[in-house]
Amino acid sequence: MVLITGILGMSIIIGNWKGVIRARRTESSFSCIPFLGGIFTALSVAFTQFRVFFWVGFIVDIGTWSGLIGLPYLIKEILFRNKDE
Repeated sequence: MVLITGILGMSIIIGNWKGVIRARRTESSFSCIPFLGGIFTALSVAFTQFRVFFWVGFIVDIGTWSGLIGLPYLIKEILFRNKDE
């Protein structure tokens, strides 16, 4: 269980970073998977002897950062959107 969630979390984190780097090089856009890489990695670490470092997955995952930065904008759009649309 720990190994599977760790592999899944790290795969998502690596995929997010690869997508961002590729989008930066080709000047295109890329949408990260928010929070999942950090969640799976944190779950994996939480069930080991290094459980105090569960937060590292959230720090390393750029998808978590994009989700945290984009969440206030999304909430603002939902709350203040034009009702006529």
